[in-house]
Amino acid sequence: MPTWIRLIKLTDKGVRSLRQDQTAVFEEQMTIIEENGGKMTQGFACLGYFDIVSIVEAPDESVMSAIDKAIASQGLYMSQTLPAIPLQEFLGAFDGS
Repeated sequence: MPTWIRLIKLTDKGVRSLRQDQTAVFEEQMTIIEENGGKMTQGFACLGYFDIVSIVEAPDESVMSAIDKAIASQGLYMSQTLPAIPLQEFLGAFDGS
């Protein structure tokens, strides 16, 4: 299944929500992802411009777009979503494999 990298920057509302109940916030995000046909496989807290990086599997761009829209409507964070190509597959494109 295609992999997507989500770079997440928390809003003030997102920081407040996490301070109140981290478990509920993350469970709700996971539910939204799964109900829209995706699966979060990993998540990382970051020190830098982005606060969180999540790795999501979703069948295609339209499913990932639906996930992004559903989560964005909460106003907890802003994100950039990037398709991730396995390195060997990417490098194979250069040698015709």
